[in-house]
Amino acid sequence: MRCDMLSEDFSNHFEGTVDWTEVFSAAKRLNFWAVYWRLCLAKFKATAWKICIFSNYYRRSPTRWCLSEFCLPVVERERCSKVVHPFRVTCIRQLSTSQTLFTMYREYRDLRESGMMCEANSLLQQVETEHLLKMRTTNLLSVDRLTSRMEMDPSEQFFLFAEVTGIVRIAQMRTGEKNMTIIAEWVPRCVIPRTKITCLRWHPWDHSLFTSVGTDGRLHAWSAATMVPVQETELGYKLKYHSICNNPASEPLIAAAYSDRAGIAIVDLRDNIPCFRMAIGEIGISSFVEWSPREKDRLLTMSPTGVYVWDMRSFRVPVKKLVPPDDRSKLRGMKISSDGQHLFTLQGSNRFGLWHLPLMIFVQSTPSQEFSSVIDKTVEFDMFSLVQCDENYAFIPVYDLVHLMCLRTGNIPVHLHGPISGVDQCIYRRISQQLIICGIDSRPCLCTVPTDLDDLRQTPPPQPAPVIDDDF
Repeated sequence: MRCDMLSEDFSNHFEGTVDWTEVFSAAKRLNFWAVYWRLCLAKFKATAWKICIFSNYYRRSPTRWCLSEFCLPVVERERCSKVVHPFRVTCIRQLSTSQTLFTMYREYRDLRESGMMCEANSLLQQVETEHLLKMRTTNLLSVDRLTSRMEMDPSEQFFLFAEVTGIVRIAQMRTGEKNMTIIAEWVPRCVIPRTKITCLRWHPWDHSLFTSVGTDGRLHAWSAATMVPVQETELGYKLKYHSICNNPASEPLIAAAYSDRAGIAIVDLRDNIPCFRMAIGEIGISSFVEWSPREKDRLLTMSPTGVYVWDMRSFRVPVKKLVPPDDRSKLRGMKISSDGQHLFTLQGSNRFGLWHLPLMIFVQSTPSQEFSSVIDKTVEFDMFSLVQCDENYAFIPVYDLVHLMCLRTGNIPVHLHGPISGVDQCIYRRISQQLIICGIDSRPCLCTVPTDLDDLRQTPPPQPAPVIDDDF
């Protein structure tokens, strides 16, 4: 890293001389694996340097890192090392401007110089409270590993999921309750050994039925009352995901995506036979497939290169391909809002895109406040990490935390405290304002949603300043 880029603005904000050689040596002694200098260009064109240090421990748990102590003078760093852990990782997040950041830090440093450690720590806790929401989690069920995402019915009381043992279960959770009860379970004899169910869906208007697809290449329709398959459709290849058209006036079509083949299979539930397969040479393997709640004849499929919009009335070809204009990285997830007005996409560069679905136009793109250098580039998000949207917010699972995305203002990370070590799915119950999280390798847990969501609507979280990364 070039140290000749230090400007006068930096020296004006921090008094004293910083011995950069000592900073590097101290970081090496503490066995930190990387030291990044970040140049933040704020709205008022103030230039600041920040040391971002995190060890192998924080690399394994990337959500726990934040900014370390800000470029303390040599004497101050020596004093700090005797009071607290050297380069203690704090939960200071980027504020709206560098000027505010320096004001907060200068007050914090003055309190420490005066020996008022309690007041200094209280100031840090205040910053944490303002810029981090925390949710505690509790276990709901003691189940084995899940092979399918958990599916909630329209009444938000019944939940479907499949375990690694092949058991399909229905759990009930009444409004206001904080526990789940298994009311039905069945070991599907129709499933071939060493295969698994990958996706379960409730029928959109006939709640006594639900459907399933799996690696055996079959699509089944089940009776929720008897837990017995009533229909079976052979599709020939491993299936990954499927969606049922919510249009009682038309054919009850089911769109199913293959695990390792391009194209989408369309099945008529009445005839119980595959109708046709939609595929074009340049379209890759689809990860998600969803029918639009607003336009009943439109089907959306997501591939790594973009979201394809299909119209069942126009010769079964995509009418448009939606690609974020500011980012060409691979897509990792998508979700349609409950009213069918918005499409939410999660991009490979950890940016969240918002689309106006009826007009099929791009609205905005919001970068994650988790810096890109924290998240390992080799780790792919689980393609079943769905985004559960309501009218104002979306909950996006990212490792062992959840991003609370406000469609109007941006996103802030929500840290989870409890028996959870990885989140793959979020289910938001609007009737009780509860958040259920679960993962492929974890048990379903109930989160207590912070009570200050209304405050966020009035006072949106600060937007992060543009960041330029440069390794030394």
